[in-house]
Amino acid sequence: MYEVRAEAFLATNNKAEATAELERYAKAGGRNPAALKKLATLLEEAHRPVDAAQALDRITYIYPVDQDLHQRLGALWLDQGNREGAIREFTAALASKPLDLAASHYNLARAYRSARPVSGRQGTVTAGARSSARVPARAAHAAGVVPVRRKETQGTRKRKTFSCPQ
Repeated sequence: MYEVRAEAFLATNNKAEATAELERYAKAGGRNPAALKKLATLLEEAHRPVDAAQALDRITYIYPVDQDLHQRLGALWLDQGNREGAIREFTAALASKPLDLAASHYNLARAYRSARPVSGRQGTVTAGARSSARVPARAAHAAGVVPVRRKETQGTRKRKTFSCPQ
């Protein structure tokens, strides 16, 4: 009944009434994931992201294997500052083996990055030092740096060093 009325309101382009009808459906205990997703979309369009996140969160308990649901909810929570929820949702999206692994890893990295407290310059310096600690040989070669092998004076272990061509 609620879903049919909401569809009728949407057919007449009355999104406010459709949203109200789907909210009544959700409060009455409606469990159709498609209807609740439609409610979340309408709430996002109405600039009510907190309510949209609550509607999507409810779907995760009803139908937890929807990858798009986890991506949308993670993005909403990240925008709202709920970093732990965003990490949980992006991890769930990644666990469902999505077709676009790069986007899933990127979203999860964004959530972890926003959750990590960085205090001033020290965080920036240590992050840069960690990322440049080891330069792979291919990246060095692509940058024009040629690897040269030299023997250490103590022991038999070889150490890889790099020199720039002249």
